[in-house]
Amino acid sequence: MSLERGRQQKDKLEQISNEYSALHTIFKKLTSNDEDLSKLNILFANKWLEIKNCEENNKIQRVIQHLAVALHESENKRNESITHIKKHIQEPLKMYPLKVKKQKRSLSLTARGGGEQEQDNDISSNARGGREQDEDNEDIEEKIRNFEQVHVSDMKQLMLHLIYVDVFYHSRSIEYFTGVYKTKSASEQLEE
Repeated sequence: MSLERGRQQKDKLEQISNEYSALHTIFKKLTSNDEDLSKLNILFANKWLEIKNCEENNKIQRVIQHLAVALHESENKRNESITHIKKHIQEPLKMYPLKVKKQKRSLSLTARGGGEQEQDNDISSNARGGREQDEDNEDIEEKIRNFEQVHVSDMKQLMLHLIYVDVFYHSRSIEYFTGVYKTKSASEQLEE
């Protein structure tokens, strides 16, 4: 029974390895796109600063200045987020398929070891062979349980890092742009 479960687990591990490899590829593209977007937003902020110099109205200049600063600060946070994603999400995802394949090899070796012992046991005592096969089955089950526990823990960590990074970036950006909005609103109230 456990040898069959071991085979099923190996198939499942192969699928997991392939899926996490694909996920790593997507993360590489996402971080590359985020880096490009960050550069574009910095150009956008700099263009606002150039426009500010063309404006004669001090209130408009002040709002444009605050907007450009908020854009720069937001992009600084985006770049911090990209660095965090690369270090704590992208790199572990890059290594994860190797970790899964190592587990798959370990299951294969355990199953093969049991199969060789089973052939040797046909020649010797059947009672001793059954006990060793039970031990091999227990080893396989234990390896599967241990891997599943580690897998769940790893995935929790990756997801928590991803959530943290997104919440951090977006909350800071909201703070910066709220400041710009308040500055704009305050200057409108001064006009009235």
